[in-house]
Amino acid sequence: RSYGANCLIPKYCKEYEGAQSLDISEIYKNAECLIILGGDGTILRHSSQAAENGIAILGVNIGTVGFMCEIRPQEIDMLEKLVNGDYSIEKRCMLDVEVCRNDKKIASFTALNDAVIENEGRSKIIQIDFYRDGKFINKYRANGLIISTPTGSTAYAFSAGGPVIDPEISATCVCPICSQTITAKPMIFDMNSCLSARVTHVRDSNPCINVDGKEIFSLAEGDIINVRKSKQITKLVKLKSQSFYDNVYKKISIMV
Repeated sequence: RSYGANCLIPKYCKEYEGAQSLDISEIYKNAECLIILGGDGTILRHSSQAAENGIAILGVNIGTVGFMCEIRPQEIDMLEKLVNGDYSIEKRCMLDVEVCRNDKKIASFTALNDAVIENEGRSKIIQIDFYRDGKFINKYRANGLIISTPTGSTAYAFSAGGPVIDPEISATCVCPICSQTITAKPMIFDMNSCLSARVTHVRDSNPCINVDGKEIFSLAEGDIINVRKSKQITKLVKLKSQSFYDNVYKKISIMV
């Protein structure tokens, strides 16, 4: 407010003098920028609605790593640059994820990070047939399968042994989790491809798809998950000049 901006806050927050309190759905419709306090998980919770409404996101990292967060609380005076228009926008690709059962679409999601086919609640082997544009690629016996964007390449896929992908590259990473298949290694695909995963065996397991760690949908044997590049994008506000690689090196060094 001291820089001349109008402040909107969600109704579920404590009321502050000089800030207008609105339902979160109204904030998505009326805000020019979402200033999100938290970490990557908090940004992910709001990314789909922000993308749908064309709103940029500025992350303030009060979490642990915060790959997508631009500033820390002690750098809050940099908000003056935001109000003055002294910033750039980094566009991050997203994925459209749909679940089909008996040739009918039964669920759809949009992912900024990843879509993970896994077991709900416990680690059990899942069998998955994987295709690109209808052509068979591999059969996986694993604890799960991660299909990630370049943004998600520094998240779960990274922990599972996948590569770090520059967000300027339009690519999708497919990474098995604890696979029993010798030929199962992380693979990179053109994001314009249609990637399909068919759950072929679910004995003694409860398969599900977990999208960005926020939406979980139960799967049945024979279900097909189709993943394509989305028309929606996530816009991240950049107030600093540091590159993606500087940021990755810095954040990974923190984890080490």
